[in-house]
Amino acid sequence: MTKGLGLWTWFRDIHDARSSRAFGEIVMLSADRATEVLRFKLTGCLPIKIKAPALNAADGLIAIEEAQVAFETLDVEEVA
Repeated sequence: MTKGLGLWTWFRDIHDARSSRAFGEIVMLSADRATEVLRFKLTGCLPIKIKAPALNAADGLIAIEEAQVAFETLDVEEVA
């Protein structure tokens, strides 16, 4: 989860207008989370499904959101 509402705003815009494709980058970090290892670059992205867990503080569990995204192109960039 992040502080920003960019993902939810994009999902709402797609639902309302059905015309807002986006680009995105997914960054894979090393095990120590200090170094970028790979970067996946996507274009023409559309959200297909967003899944958010129930927020229940009594469980003491970490909340993890999931997003399925359709895309037109995918490039992988190795970071040296």
